[in-house]
Amino acid sequence: MYSGRFLKIKRPQTAVEAFVKVAAQIPNWDLLLVGDGEMRPAMERLIPSELKHRVIWTGHMSDPADVATLYRACDVLILPSWYEAWALVVNEATAAGLAVVCSDVVGASAELVKDGINGRLFPPDNLPALCQCILDVARDDRIGQMKAASPIILEEWRERADPIEGLRSALIQSGVLHGIPSRAGVERGQT
Repeated sequence: MYSGRFLKIKRPQTAVEAFVKVAAQIPNWDLLLVGDGEMRPAMERLIPSELKHRVIWTGHMSDPADVATLYRACDVLILPSWYEAWALVVNEATAAGLAVVCSDVVGASAELVKDGINGRLFPPDNLPALCQCILDVARDDRIGQMKAASPIILEEWRERADPIEGLRSALIQSGVLHGIPSRAGVERGQT
């Protein structure tokens, strides 16, 4: 699955190119493209006629519940972007229990994708590396473990990166708040 606008910086065509290269090796897998944009006609031309039935185009979807349903129906998110400061789709995919194959320049990849645990990372502009990552994640003996690890990694990140807890801690340390226990302290029985 690719989810996002079809913009050059997000490189959706690279997801299509990779799928075309690995499709024969993963015959039970299809490519779902959620989104739309000016690159769609060029992306459609990349798909050989014998694979067109294995590429599904949804167009733009505005209802988050519909997108969430698609996430839960898939196994892997592919995000080959040249750059993204964060990429919320990685959060959405890990929350839905997908493995993630992501370029290592996407901000969320450093926090939410543990290479070899819940997905794979690859350098942008490296189509052979992307193809290898897809094949690795798609292995029958790996995909279930990677999918199961994603929500766990997301929850661990949420605990570490809790903005409310961070603000509370900063206010206590600066002397603005006194006697208000942190969430972690409450969970440990400290008040």
